[in-house]
Amino acid sequence: MQILRSILFNIFLYTGITIVFLIALPTLLLPAKFTLLFGKFLGYYVIFLVRFFLNTVVEIKGKDNIPKDEKYFVASAHQS
Repeated sequence: MQILRSILFNIFLYTGITIVFLIALPTLLLPAKFTLLFGKFLGYYVIFLVRFFLNTVVEIKGKDNIPKDEKYFVASAHQS
């Protein structure tokens, strides 16, 4: 059962990423906020897949501490 869930997760993940990127490609000619909307959607999509297929709890702590008026980049080296 675990192998089936893993295979389904990978199929939905890579298919979804490809579809979102193809749909979002024309937004590269538009202002950045349109491109960022697709990035935000992709983040929610991946979280949904992780919760649905892998039964993993996704917990975001400290979201209130992120400044709203500054640009930033968040990178994770590993999961914990």
